[in-house]
Amino acid sequence: LGGSTALVRWNRGGVSETYPVKAPISSLARTPDGTLWVGLFEEGPGLGLQELRDGVLKTFVTPHFDGSTISVTSLMVDRDGNLWVGTDASGVVRIHGDAVERYRQTDGLSGDSVWALFEDREGIVWAGTTSGIDSFRDPRVVTFSAVQGLGKDLAAGILASRDGTVWVANNGSLYRIKNGSVTSIGT
Repeated sequence: LGGSTALVRWNRGGVSETYPVKAPISSLARTPDGTLWVGLFEEGPGLGLQELRDGVLKTFVTPHFDGSTISVTSLMVDRDGNLWVGTDASGVVRIHGDAVERYRQTDGLSGDSVWALFEDREGIVWAGTTSGIDSFRDPRVVTFSAVQGLGKDLAAGILASRDGTVWVANNGSLYRIKNGSVTSIGT
């Protein structure tokens, strides 16, 4: 359970462990290796992207990436075990082991503030930004925004149906993306 001041974990025996945090927890995700990833909605020392491994909560750091430098908005683990991290102003981060890849607006992402992540049944990862919706496939980025037919760029929710249609909700509207085409669903 993630809150504004602590992370609480219950074991099978009903015993709880509490881990204090310095900022509100925005998202939690568990990878196949048992690591619990904790996204904090602020950046700075002891903040950002944290990992709980072997009972220790610490900032995720590699030689080329420091998790305390991002404000995390969303987390998702894909079917290949990659951790996808949506950030408030630093785009999307994909982590597998110690390998870290970053995708920003300069790389083709529609915007650097990512508020929703979703993986559809084909394994395509969708990222909803304040400037549109992007899909990652092998991991090429494909953008859907107002230029492609969305009424507003901010995507507040993303969901896929069984037939592969992707549904995008944003402020006051609903859109359908099917076979690369964007259709507005009216009232």
